[in-house]
Amino acid sequence: MSNLEVQRNSLPSLLRKECRFSLRPISLNHFKNWVEKKFLQPYLPRKFQQRFAFAGCCFLLSARVLTKKVACLVFVILINDIRLEGAIYMTKLIKGDKAPHFRLSDQDETEVDLEDFKGRKLLVYFYPKADTPGCTKQACNVRDAREELADLGVDVVGISPDTPAKQKEFDDKHGLGFSLLSDQDNAIAKAYGAWGEKSMYGKKYEGIIRSSLLIDEQGKVVDTWYKVSPKDTVNKALKTLEEA
Repeated sequence: MSNLEVQRNSLPSLLRKECRFSLRPISLNHFKNWVEKKFLQPYLPRKFQQRFAFAGCCFLLSARVLTKKVACLVFVILINDIRLEGAIYMTKLIKGDKAPHFRLSDQDETEVDLEDFKGRKLLVYFYPKADTPGCTKQACNVRDAREELADLGVDVVGISPDTPAKQKEFDDKHGLGFSLLSDQDNAIAKAYGAWGEKSMYGKKYEGIIRSSLLIDEQGKVVDTWYKVSPKDTVNKALKTLEEA
């Protein structure tokens, strides 16, 4: 649904440490889900401020909507007289949004900038880990469609948390031939809404949400596909291009 990013790393540890004896157990995901449900709904007012208590903690919230799909929730938390400030963001890009800027190293450790593609369309896709089955299938599909995409004026970059060395191995092994960018701190994935809560075997965790976005010649988002399947990354982009 949305991607919530906690800016201050000390928040999870403080919540776990100071609330572990609470009658109501608390986890960071529990807190984030509760905030999303209560405050970050589509009809969130453009501005509000409210005090509330949660799991024995006192919170002061101040929120504002940045765009139709991006909200910023600034909070002050009082836990046993400890004052902590931070922010939570809900991010999901939509058609017409300006694509967030990126400058990342590729598999050859050459810096690639979003501005390098100005004047051409760009298909950006995010994948969890190089050379895993789903990511390999996705990358090979993109490789096989490169000429068709190029004829339509579209360049392609893949982005994952892998190091440039791992991206290089992935490229060499499968002869991909397009830029694989290293986003090791996941900052760009978060900016593009490709980071959030996932679930595997009943266990919830945060990670890369497989996503693809088509960006136009002026750096504006043309279309987005969150939770895209590996086999549909190219097909969905081509369909949008055909309908344009």
